[in-house]
Order: sequence, then C-alpha cells, then structure tokens
Amino acid sequence: LLHAAAALDCAPRQCVYIGDDLRDIEAGIAAGMPTLAAAYGYVGTAGDLAQWPATGVLDQPLDLLDWLPERIR
Repeated sequence: LLHAAAALDCAPRQCVYIGDDLRDIEAGIAAGMPTLAAAYGYVGTAGDLAQWPATGVLDQPLDLLDWLPERIR
C-alpha cells in the first residue's frame, strides 16, 4: 500500500483503502490510510464488519462517492 501511494506521489492519508476482509482494513490502518469496508464483497470469515476498525462501510460501490472530496468528484 505504501509503495502504491509513493508511486502515485500521494501521502497515505490522502488515499483510501477499500477491503472486504478484516486483514484489508488492518493493512490500510497500518499504512496510515483511511479504510472502508466493502459489505458487498467477499467479506471473509472475520465476523461482523460493523466491528471492524474501518473508517466506514460501503453497502454498494457507488457509496464511495459519499467519501470522496468534492474536488475529485
């Protein structure tokens, strides 16, 4: 994740990492990125995603628009 942010010349805090497993959320947090849990994805066996330490939850892909700054929408 840090490599991807660096390749984009972007600070990790300016990125958002979306995942459908608890380990995705943990990886994003470790990289210093806001994280969003994808409730519509695979959602692994890590229990209730409402209990994950994600910044937020996406119920469908278009919900991402609510998390993007207006300047990039």
